[in-house]
Amino acid sequence: MIKKIEGVISVVPTPLKEDETIDLDSLNLLVERLVKYKMPMFCLGSAGEAMNLTYSERINTAISFSRANNGRLPLLVGCGGYGTRDVLNFINEIKSEKIDGVHLIPYDGKVSPNISERLIRDVADNSPIPVWIYQNPTRTKAIPLEIVKSLSKHLNVHGMKLAGFDLRFNQSFIDLHREDFQVFGSADIQMFSFLAHGLKASSSSAAICFPEIFILLYDAIKGGDLNKARDLNRKITAFLKRIPKNAYKENGESAAEVKYILKLQNICGEKVASPWVCLNDIDKDVSRKVLKSYDNYLKTRDINELLK
Repeated sequence: MIKKIEGVISVVPTPLKEDETIDLDSLNLLVERLVKYKMPMFCLGSAGEAMNLTYSERINTAISFSRANNGRLPLLVGCGGYGTRDVLNFINEIKSEKIDGVHLIPYDGKVSPNISERLIRDVADNSPIPVWIYQNPTRTKAIPLEIVKSLSKHLNVHGMKLAGFDLRFNQSFIDLHREDFQVFGSADIQMFSFLAHGLKASSSSAAICFPEIFILLYDAIKGGDLNKARDLNRKITAFLKRIPKNAYKENGESAAEVKYILKLQNICGEKVASPWVCLNDIDKDVSRKVLKSYDNYLKTRDINELLK
């Protein structure tokens, strides 16, 4: 039986010191924030900078998140995605930890869909930890529907994270959700769409910075008040668009933006792994103003404060 994941899933940033080693003090603060808001963890994903960390640092990160969490929240960690042996070696290094699943994205966009299927199937055949497919056509080649259907029948493939911004494409994969194969959505601005289509969970990078508004949106949808949810979603989306995206345009992910907000909240530092860049001074100033609006919202609980 698969372990169900419900609610707002946090795409967790990997906190780093200036020398790009793991900042364990900040990691513990991140985990405690997520435990407070009961937000499951998706670690070592794209926004978690997994591709920029060394093999040993990825192992250290996975183990550290597991031990800080200690089974309190569902925890999925990235296991790589190039060679089968490398992926399985990584999994075997963390197999004794309290980790609910490993998520796997076939990073090589030049291989055929059959090779991607072979990678996932071979890992699932040999992994002591349940496998979750990470479907992200913005980062690599999409895995075709028929292959995901086939993989979903594997007893050790427990579900998939569905990324990408084409709702027509995603709809077919949403329909694969069932009792023994869970599909959850992703991306801040798509949470409303995924949850309104009936999924039980969706992931967000920004939710760790602004947990209250994402939980408010989730509760409105699950409570059946779609009019309220639509209004909330419009205002939350407008608020998130106020966050400057110059580092995102360079890095391709929002790690720098998220980490700077968390720095202002005294949770972790702003360091991102090379070759990614941090926010420039102008964007930092704008981010401070965005956070001030959020702080005013927390004081008043007036959602319109987010837009001031």
